[in-house]
Amino acid sequence: NMNWELTIDTIQSGKCILFLGPELFTTKSGKRLDELLLDYLKVAEDDQVRVYEDGLFFFQNPTHRTLIAYKIRKFFEAQNNADAQQLFDQIAQIPFHFIISITPDHLLERTFTNKEFKHKSAFYFKKDVNERDIPVPKPENPLIYNMLGSVEYPESLILNHNDLFDYLESVFEGNKLSNTLRDHILSGTQSILFLGVPFERWYMQLIMRML
Repeated sequence: NMNWELTIDTIQSGKCILFLGPELFTTKSGKRLDELLLDYLKVAEDDQVRVYEDGLFFFQNPTHRTLIAYKIRKFFEAQNNADAQQLFDQIAQIPFHFIISITPDHLLERTFTNKEFKHKSAFYFKKDVNERDIPVPKPENPLIYNMLGSVEYPESLILNHNDLFDYLESVFEGNKLSNTLRDHILSGTQSILFLGVPFERWYMQLIMRML
């Protein structure tokens, strides 16, 4: 059972991390965000682009990766679902100091910006040498961190199994994941909340193990 008193205390003291995943909200028709994305991509209509049960893609042609990455960015840019926005508004009101998203969108960051809430944002990219310079999350200046890349940088996205293996390799090597964030997670965290995280995906277990 959830100990709400402890959870609230750790949120207020800056010792609680919030994880957000693609199953965070559903539409009135019962579709999740990731299902809406697949509908938008229309992957079922193209034999050269397939999606596996774990949410990763198969590309017959490397150029299709570029196209899919472009469509994913356009999908998130066009999101104006009122129910979803209300949920993001509510999350933004809660004083989390550190929010980790396992989706590559910037919907929550956009909410913070629109409300003029002070915050910082960053994302993981195995080729980014500045990853180690990410600031420490603080209650007065929370950090929104896209753990699996950003739609603004197509090469950072985890779209197929090759991307995932490269990502895991770079993280487990220990020379790319921010030491600041890792130390903060290990020494400054007393509770973690997960909302919409698909734990049934095998690689999600590896990522949680990494943390």
